[in-house]
Amino acid sequence: MKISRKKLRQIINETINESDLNDPMADAIAKIEKQFGKGSVVDSGSATNSGAGDRLSNNWIQFVIRNPRYQDILLHVWDHLIDGDDPLATKKIYLNDLDNNESIAGAITYYGRRILPGENYLTSAQLKEKIKIIKAEKEEARKNVPPKPWKRPKYGMGTRIDPKTGEEVQWTGTHERFS
Repeated sequence: MKISRKKLRQIINETINESDLNDPMADAIAKIEKQFGKGSVVDSGSATNSGAGDRLSNNWIQFVIRNPRYQDILLHVWDHLIDGDDPLATKKIYLNDLDNNESIAGAITYYGRRILPGENYLTSAQLKEKIKIIKAEKEEARKNVPPKPWKRPKYGMGTRIDPKTGEEVQWTGTHERFS
């Protein structure tokens, strides 16, 4: 069942105003789930900062995985950022090590500004372990993929090895016409 934003705001505001408990937001979520069914509320974490450290750490992991050339440097940068160092100063320190790559340097300030005081973030050693696990899982998934069955192309010609017999086979495209 769909609910309009106006109706959702109204339910949340009523519940928050009526709530005597310490966590009125949890009451509002419970009331919405009671009325509209379990799973009707998707928690993006925007209402509260619960899990913000995990989300930011996971985002940083994905960023580091996309830039394997600078992995060690980026993990050192992460330690500086979670220790409370200024993102701009950290960027200036490591800019030469990053081959003056402004897009990566910009990401340092982007993620650095999103670090909240009092949140728990993973350390660079923990990030490195998670990166190893993620890379191992991806490598295992690549190994376990069966090969695609060979399909004759429309145009062209060539040779291939038949996997069933092991013999070399000459092929021509299905739409090729030789006169």
